[in-house]
Amino acid sequence: MAEITFNYCGFDSKKDFGIVLNDINRPITAEFKEQVTEIPGMLGDLYEGTSLGGKKFELDVSLLTENESDRVYTLRELANVLTQTADGDEYPLVFSDETDVTWWVHPTSTSMPERLNRSSAVSFTMSFTCAEGVGYQTKEEIQLTEETTVYTPKGNTTTRPVLTLTTESDLTKIGVSNGDEYVYLGAGFDVENQDAPINLKPRVLNDPCNTLASWTKITPATLSFNIENGSLSTDSDMTTTDNAIKIGNKGGKSYFGKNPLGVGGKTWFGPVRQQMLSKELEDWQVTARMRITNKYPRAKNKIELYLLDKKGTRIGKMMIKDNENSLENLIDLQIGYASTSGKYKAIYSSDRDGQGKTTKKNTLKPKKISFKTIAKVTDKKNKIKKGDVISKAMTVEQSNEQNVFTDFYGNLTIKKQGNKYTATVEKINKKGLSNKKYTKTFTDSDNKFGDKVAGVALYLSKWDIKEDTSNPVVEYTPNYLSLADVKVYEILGKQKQIVAEKGDEIIIDCENNVVYRNGIRYLENVSIGSQFFDAEAKQENVVTVYPTPDAKNQWEMSYVPRIN
Repeated sequence: MAEITFNYCGFDSKKDFGIVLNDINRPITAEFKEQVTEIPGMLGDLYEGTSLGGKKFELDVSLLTENESDRVYTLRELANVLTQTADGDEYPLVFSDETDVTWWVHPTSTSMPERLNRSSAVSFTMSFTCAEGVGYQTKEEIQLTEETTVYTPKGNTTTRPVLTLTTESDLTKIGVSNGDEYVYLGAGFDVENQDAPINLKPRVLNDPCNTLASWTKITPATLSFNIENGSLSTDSDMTTTDNAIKIGNKGGKSYFGKNPLGVGGKTWFGPVRQQMLSKELEDWQVTARMRITNKYPRAKNKIELYLLDKKGTRIGKMMIKDNENSLENLIDLQIGYASTSGKYKAIYSSDRDGQGKTTKKNTLKPKKISFKTIAKVTDKKNKIKKGDVISKAMTVEQSNEQNVFTDFYGNLTIKKQGNKYTATVEKINKKGLSNKKYTKTFTDSDNKFGDKVAGVALYLSKWDIKEDTSNPVVEYTPNYLSLADVKVYEILGKQKQIVAEKGDEIIIDCENNVVYRNGIRYLENVSIGSQFFDAEAKQENVVTVYPTPDAKNQWEMSYVPRIN
């Protein structure tokens, strides 16, 4: 009989931890929860059905190590994995005797380790729960080429389809149906009144950020807005990849330029690129897709997109900043003209709003850095003259503490409609879809702001740390910053509107009961009667879509087979 192993969250039980799986207590079904009501005077109970809860797995394991130190170290590493994944999400668990099925689980308990035969080996039980109660197989994808498609899902229980439309047209309505339920976006056309839909949220700027052609490099002479606690470096620039704008290189490394205040000067510094719109907008929405990948715990970097009026004056700002000796990030979305009291309003601030909570505690100790410097005074005892190059060492603080915005990738949005402002932060998952959303609103009752937007400017910067001031410089990798997409919309009113524009991707996700437009939640045009639907395994199901698939409207349907 082949030995059974398991893989949890990418860690192999045998290869990574030396764990032997003795037995799996694997239930046949998810937990049954009978719903009954006791009615006075009635013989028996009123049975109202049975619901199914989660599915629990108990793994009886042994940890075989050669000595006490290995045992303690391995249990410590295992504890780290389990505690980090007890964070409200679920993670993949795969058994080697059913490698085609993934159970998304969360850890629930571990028993006290018991020694085996007076050795350093121990045995214990690890418990996991799959909240949904079903396993997942490999996703299936179907290209839809007809208005109605018949398909038979794999697996052995109910699944939920995800339908994706990529359009090259302006659409006033979009719909999908399984014959009984439907999801519909838009409104019907009133033939009698000829109220043809118009686009009440036209896209004025749609920049995929794969070229700098439309972005003007700013110099000290052309800088027209206030940079928050920052300076413009003139000897650095930005560059592009196939899908993002990032900092340029020098000598094969990211280069933010020379510090305008001198090495170690107390300022942020880096290049600025600016792009103006074709017109100024009274009511507007600006959405930017940004990334910051935290590399070195002590590195300090920030990415900012400034919102400008037609004169190039700052009227708002979106920012992701790492300004601590850790891997934690701060996110701010502001309106206003400068970062001084009374001149701006932070609509959303992750620190102020309590949403930048710590997700991983620090495990690093202070770090010793050796460097060379110039002697400021003569030291006769050590035979050092003023001006001599001397070696020194210093200890600096560092931390690998993380928060919910560590390695952030997602959309930052500021929307102005009248005197109401809405700021939204959306984290994007590996599938390119929004999976966490944070929103705050502000009503400018005093009409203190209310500016028209006419352009945007990108600022990528760093702050010198001790490593930069050493002689020679201590090399380290700065945080990766990039801007992957910028969209600016004009908001016109509340009449009937176009629900999708040329180039849009609309995802109708029956898996999570949500609609996305270009990766952003989009429920404002979903009809009240809409109902997301399921698909039954091992039997024929139908799906009908509108618009009909053609060269300008391409449909794809996917689903994940589920196993009881």
